[in-house]
Amino acid sequence: MAIVARRLLDRVDVDAEKALKIAYFVQWEDLELSKAYWKLGIQLGISDDFVSIALKLGYQFGLDEEVSTLFARMNQLGRKGKGGIQMATMEDLIRFATQQREHSEKLSQIYHNGTAPIHLITSQSNLSLVELYHLFPQRNETAPDPIRQNPILIRHGGRRLPREFLATASKARVCMDITAVLLAMHLDIIDEVERTFHQVSIPSDTIPALIRMREKVSHHQPKRLEAYKQLVDLVEAELVETIEPLRFTEHQEMILRNEVSDDWLALFEHARSNSGFLVDYLPLRRSDLIGHVASLPDYVNEHLVDCHSIAKSLRQNGPLSELEYIDALKLLGDQESGTHEVVIPSQGCLLVFHGNIPEVLANANLLVTTCDRFKVAIEKSELETAKAEIEGQKQRVALANWLGVLIDKISKGINEERYKVLPKSLSKVGVSKEPAFDSPAFDCFQTLLQFSPKENDVIWSDDRYFNSFPRRDNIPIIGINEVLNWLIQEKTIRIDDYYDKVLRLRAANARYIPVERDEILYHLKQAVVKNEKVVET
Repeated sequence: MAIVARRLLDRVDVDAEKALKIAYFVQWEDLELSKAYWKLGIQLGISDDFVSIALKLGYQFGLDEEVSTLFARMNQLGRKGKGGIQMATMEDLIRFATQQREHSEKLSQIYHNGTAPIHLITSQSNLSLVELYHLFPQRNETAPDPIRQNPILIRHGGRRLPREFLATASKARVCMDITAVLLAMHLDIIDEVERTFHQVSIPSDTIPALIRMREKVSHHQPKRLEAYKQLVDLVEAELVETIEPLRFTEHQEMILRNEVSDDWLALFEHARSNSGFLVDYLPLRRSDLIGHVASLPDYVNEHLVDCHSIAKSLRQNGPLSELEYIDALKLLGDQESGTHEVVIPSQGCLLVFHGNIPEVLANANLLVTTCDRFKVAIEKSELETAKAEIEGQKQRVALANWLGVLIDKISKGINEERYKVLPKSLSKVGVSKEPAFDSPAFDCFQTLLQFSPKENDVIWSDDRYFNSFPRRDNIPIIGINEVLNWLIQEKTIRIDDYYDKVLRLRAANARYIPVERDEILYHLKQAVVKNEKVVET
């Protein structure tokens, strides 16, 4: 795709919307080419409907410094209620967060009850199928703890292992659900599946679904990640101190107790007692986020500054040039007007950063300079957040790369006709037209419900809801366990491989895998007897 995109870059018939679409699709092959197409789209002029998409891609490509005009435009559209953008108050955001939490709890209950397909659940949540069918099993396998770890619900508990259709394995056309594709890849049996069955078919939305998953697990604000890495480096270089200030039970700050948190008070007292400043957003917001603190005592104002104050100090006393100062102010954004004159901190004093202030300064290219000119302290929890985010990024990169390998494999298999494509059904019976249902993974599920069957067809799905039904019309619905049995019968894998895969599923906390007599006997035969006692395996 990137090769074709390079040829199109200089063509005059590429409009702004096409440029943004190309930028989206080639980002994993050539990020610099994606950036070029993004910039081309902005230069050509995007419509109101594409402003939010362009803004999201700009942040995703690390172009934070170039999205300011888009951000301003989005605010204008929000005030007018255009472009699918709505302005929201802090109260609206709190209400939205509460609704999202309740919705998430409801989805979790639906998943554990097995009353809806996982394709639909993930389309309505922050989870992606690749996390459920690769990341979580991988974590669980590393340190199995089924009581504490969340189960991966791949099979309905009421199903036994049927064997009557095993004789037709080499004649079967197996129609793989997206869950089956992911789990087969996770268990490293996808090549064996290709060799074993007469034909392997997949819904036409399989690759779009995998691409959507890769986008979902990717970090959407790489600049923020760079800020976290910078902060960790500064702590390790001992240019930033981490603190856990004690909370005070009584003090004159008691008058603020109803408006700010105890943690904020502890940080403030640490800064003041060391003749320093607490750095926060000004004017100061209440801890419940509903409005600003009504009024601050003078002794608080004397030890409270914001990022703009730090930038002014670095301009007045060095080392920022006028141009660097102007650029920094642009990146910091507009400063809200307060009721008092903000103090300019003297260089060399202590600055205690509250919350995500380190990331704000890093994004404005001021963090390193600030740490060089001031004594800086941050909350220990902020350092832990930074480290967790960096570790999370390593997992996201690994997931994206794993999906990239799978996408390439499926694409090549389609080109070489190892996979046949089941066309998307033109009708989506019973599916809401709401944007939240725009899910290629759910479309895969729909296709398997509606494709025209052939003789010896079998549907393979590792979704507990889907395979709770033994058949779709006259088509058997099976799961990973039946497939593994097929692979043994066709001698595609050895018996040791079979039980190794089953053991991996159990270690991954995949439920509900039937326990068979042969499995128990196999493991008993592997057990070692020492001093007339069976050694635990």
